[in-house]
Amino acid sequence: MKKDSVDSFHIQDISLSLKILIPTIFFTALVIPVFTFYLIDSQRSQSEALLEAKAKNITYLLAYSNINTLWNFDIEELQNIADSFFKDQDIVSIVIKDQKGEIHADLQKKVLGSKQIIETSPIEKDGEIIGELQTVFTNFYIEKNLSQIKNKIIVLSLIIFFVITFFIVVVSKKALKPLKGVLEGIDHVAKGDYQYRIKRSSNDEIGQVAKQFNDMSKKIIGLQEATVKSAEAGREMEIAKNIQMSLQPSLEKFTTFGFEISANMTPAEDVGGDYYDLIESGDKKFWFGVGDVTGHGLVSGLVMMMAQVSINTLIRSVPGLTPEEVLIHANTIIQANIRDGLKKDHHMTINFIKEEREGLYRYAGAHEIILIYRAKEKEIEQIPTRGMWIGVIPDISKPINKYAGSFTLETNDILFLYTDGVIEIKNQFSEQYDIKRLSNFLKTHASLDTEAIKQCLLFELNEFKEKQMDDITFLIMRKE
Repeated sequence: MKKDSVDSFHIQDISLSLKILIPTIFFTALVIPVFTFYLIDSQRSQSEALLEAKAKNITYLLAYSNINTLWNFDIEELQNIADSFFKDQDIVSIVIKDQKGEIHADLQKKVLGSKQIIETSPIEKDGEIIGELQTVFTNFYIEKNLSQIKNKIIVLSLIIFFVITFFIVVVSKKALKPLKGVLEGIDHVAKGDYQYRIKRSSNDEIGQVAKQFNDMSKKIIGLQEATVKSAEAGREMEIAKNIQMSLQPSLEKFTTFGFEISANMTPAEDVGGDYYDLIESGDKKFWFGVGDVTGHGLVSGLVMMMAQVSINTLIRSVPGLTPEEVLIHANTIIQANIRDGLKKDHHMTINFIKEEREGLYRYAGAHEIILIYRAKEKEIEQIPTRGMWIGVIPDISKPINKYAGSFTLETNDILFLYTDGVIEIKNQFSEQYDIKRLSNFLKTHASLDTEAIKQCLLFELNEFKEKQMDDITFLIMRKE
């Protein structure tokens, strides 16, 4: 295997690992401060409430249990009392004033803390207020304890974070190992090694993808062998046509995604270069698209099948990819195979679409204008696709990423994807059917079900054309 191919696998491994690790890092970085703040704030509120209650009780106890001493303002005895209360780390000051506000005693220890609680209580003698007792309490030790708790929480959270990160790295590395085998298989097939088989280590989603990949490789080998064996008998094109038709998706299995679907592919020769596909990815996302290889015949059909194998394998084996990423990776494989393997200059126009969420769809590629019949407005919306063809240059990431976009579909909206064989078909006056006629047709027949629309369009094209010169492929999807 070439070095650049191996490097691409390593990059793929890293990107998938980062897709797992980065959300974990962000989530942990968000949760740890929020959790720490909530816990510390809750503990602080509770501790300060207890401190306030404690200050009230001690002040009241000091004022009423030492009445004679306070009455006589006996400084020596007051100091003894204060010393006994100063053993409590939270009380920092005791002040005694007479009725006129003159301070008779101001007993303090070093004042600490960012917040102080001041409590006062009257000094009474025979029912008469003769002075006032004032105490000051500090929250220093509360803050000190909370700081220690905070440090412990942070240390524990970091330990948990590193344990989770280590676990994810180990698990993702193990999970990506079979995926690497799938990508290696794509590279082998792209270079013409259809004998290569992916080793299945499990029966999970990746294992199923490996099985489908191996089955597709066998079908391609079958096409090659059948073509060689039937060359003299003139049946090679018929065999290729049958294999190509067998690779078309079953429309019924995709109705669960909320669409009424009909499709058509009529090649100009026995084997065509047009392509349409419907795919359910490993993460249960709905993908669909239409493509067209230049020319028609056996070589175009082979390029089309290579594209289908590559795109199917990428979507099914690597959850979370965007349409841009799928086409960029598929181009790397197909371009090398066309230029180096087949020694041809074919390329492929293609537009692939992914359902991001209910009603929202992401598209990428360069192909014919996307047509959407808007049921509410009863009008046709046209969405140009200006990305880049597949198979022309090794790296198409810049134009593909630049022109990718999104659109929405509402109930009863009709999405119409097609190849140029539909709008470029000519009548006896060399007039093309063109996009204007197609748009008017869709508006006129939008009330019909998709299968009826399909049959009516095929009838109209057949009546319009003088001769079919190109493959005719289209996909009709009504949002339910």
